[in-house]
Amino acid sequence: MDTAFEIGLEFIKQFRMKYGRYLCSVKNLRTSKWWTQFENTASYISDEDASSFVKFIFKQDYGDTKMYPFILVSKKTRELYKDFKMVKTKPAESSVKPNVILTLRNILVWCKENNIQENKIQNFLSNRANIMKIENGTLYEPLFYFSQTFMNDRYIDNVGLRRGMFSKNFPEEYEALKKIFGRDFF
Repeated sequence: MDTAFEIGLEFIKQFRMKYGRYLCSVKNLRTSKWWTQFENTASYISDEDASSFVKFIFKQDYGDTKMYPFILVSKKTRELYKDFKMVKTKPAESSVKPNVILTLRNILVWCKENNIQENKIQNFLSNRANIMKIENGTLYEPLFYFSQTFMNDRYIDNVGLRRGMFSKNFPEEYEALKKIFGRDFF
């Protein structure tokens, strides 16, 4: 399947999902008025990026503008493709790992300053200033998804999946969490 056809196919699919109607028929894709837009887009997109890039475009904010294929060849979309390529080449965990380590250090430093040897996380979470740091984003909140004290009376969507992804992506930090959280580990 050529790149232009793959882009067109994915665009029709995403258009249908977003607006609830068809842009054009797949049978008539090559003869539709949008075909030149898909060909022009294929000229700057590599083969392996075609469908994932169209999905990426539909997640972007174009304001109230309806997403028609001519948007694929706009200057903004070409700039977005550069960002897409850059994000695709860099692993996502590289930006998260420092946050995890910094949060663990903050917990341990706070416990050391307050002479807390046992139930570290429970004591840490009993301090309202620490809760505010978590809620304001100063401390990395997903770390606290493993705490029974923190999760008490809170609903976080897909928390089980998030815990699983964390334990898979950060096995060393996961083991450190078990030690720090002690009996409070979820």
